[in-house]
Amino acid sequence: MATILDVAITLGLCGEEVVQSCQSMQTWQKPLQTLHTRIQIIFSSKGGRPRTPHIIYPQQALQVIINALAIMQQLNGKLID
Repeated sequence: MATILDVAITLGLCGEEVVQSCQSMQTWQKPLQTLHTRIQIIFSSKGGRPRTPHIIYPQQALQVIINALAIMQQLNGKLID
């Protein structure tokens, strides 16, 4: 649960976006590795329109995604079992 809250707060995601974020974690990891401050959210965004939140601390966001990917590996690709 703590990882889900970290993902939501650090990346600026809404509740449903966090639940669906497992589909995009690896995609978001790539731009954050190069310290880009924008990621594209597609799944579960309002009306299906993609949005690009501004990431204030990309290094911290990258660490949160790495932690989430480790948990997803233990839970067969999901953040919430």
